[in-house]
Amino acid sequence: MASSSTKKSLKLDYQNIMKKAKKQPGLTEVMKVYGQYNQLVTQSQAYLGQLQSTEIFSDSTSTT
Repeated sequence: MASSSTKKSLKLDYQNIMKKAKKQPGLTEVMKVYGQYNQLVTQSQAYLGQLQSTEIFSDSTSTT
């Protein structure tokens, strides 16, 4: 398990990387669009999962 100082260091590194990334032209917009896309994919997976076909197997010879 990571120590508290390691977690703080990682958090600061992440924040610095994000600050630098957001300075790149258009990157903030791309991140926003990707976030919206990812949300739509997640929502649609639940719906599409309901459309999956199910196989029914019967070993009975009865036709009633």
